[in-house]
Amino acid sequence: MGKRAQPVIVALIISILLASSCTFSSDDDSQESVSSIANLYEFSISKWEFDTLRSELWESLKPATKADIDDTETVKEYLSSLLSESTLNESEIAELEDKAERILAKQIREALMEEGIINPLDAFLPLKIVFPPVNFEFESPPSLLVISPRDEIKLLRRRTLEPDLTTAQKEEIELQVDSLGYSSLVVRLGGVGFTYPTMVIESSNIRRTIDRIVEEWFHQYMFFHPPGFLYALDGLGWRADYDIITLNETIAGIVSKEIAAKVYFKYYAIEGEDPDISEDEPSEFDLLMWETRVEVDEYLTQGKVTEAEEYMNKRRDFLASKGYHIRKLNQAYFAFYGTYADDPATASPIGQDLQALRQQCSSLNEFLNKVKMVTSYEDLQETMEET
Repeated sequence: MGKRAQPVIVALIISILLASSCTFSSDDDSQESVSSIANLYEFSISKWEFDTLRSELWESLKPATKADIDDTETVKEYLSSLLSESTLNESEIAELEDKAERILAKQIREALMEEGIINPLDAFLPLKIVFPPVNFEFESPPSLLVISPRDEIKLLRRRTLEPDLTTAQKEEIELQVDSLGYSSLVVRLGGVGFTYPTMVIESSNIRRTIDRIVEEWFHQYMFFHPPGFLYALDGLGWRADYDIITLNETIAGIVSKEIAAKVYFKYYAIEGEDPDISEDEPSEFDLLMWETRVEVDEYLTQGKVTEAEEYMNKRRDFLASKGYHIRKLNQAYFAFYGTYADDPATASPIGQDLQALRQQCSSLNEFLNKVKMVTSYEDLQETMEET
């Protein structure tokens, strides 16, 4: 891709994502009280975007610098520096971070092209380029305020807040929102795809880092297909659809795990490491959380809200005794994590069906071609029957 085209592409993607990012700050009259609570800690997406846009446009005008796609040592050096005190100064760390970002982006782009996942508009524009460009920043993503009704597990509203809030600040926000009759939770995100570049939290775990980078990029890729576009409309509050959230998050998870594994085992795996070892076997935590979700659903179905909340508090303490520490376990917790159909907090059958469909497809690209037009659980079932 020519350097002259990059400013145009950056501007196009940012304008699209700015529109979709409004989801996290839009309010109606009934939510004025929530707004007044959240506004004090609100993350300014527009400010971050325009600051980044200025930097992106400036960088795109500089002479191209070569980032060796095989330079895994630079990536390892940067990520390992997160574990201990670095002898590098701030400028040297920033330069190392920038190199690591460009190397990982190239490695991921190469893997996507090998899988045939390139241009989402290839039916109309058969360009052999990865679009949107893989572009991310290692940065603390904003926090997310998740709001659910108390009498059911439902993702009612989301608000982006400043990153790295203290526990005391989170609990104060939750206390105020809960006093309005809701169940709320402030969560720390591992990455966000509603900005360009995407934001990914730094981690010394290389495979998990690559997974997050791909997942957030994939949400941008899917924006140009019906499921992703409807996902954006849901976020804007124009079309509420819990299934479309779960579909998008699960498809993104399947794609990101496979691409991350491909990159990891090509460049970063320890010699002799077995690529066939599955990370998807249910753990003790998974099983305990699944039991908890089933019991909570039963209580809420019977209208026993207080009993459900008492049960979740007891289960949180029980999980802590087993070494699994959750700051707050409530309806909002399940509403948020339940959108990830491979998470034990979910009660959705979408995850199992998507995994089954993936196993029936000979390649990741074939799977993607089947699901990129799916806009409901019914569509997914029909697609499975046709496969």
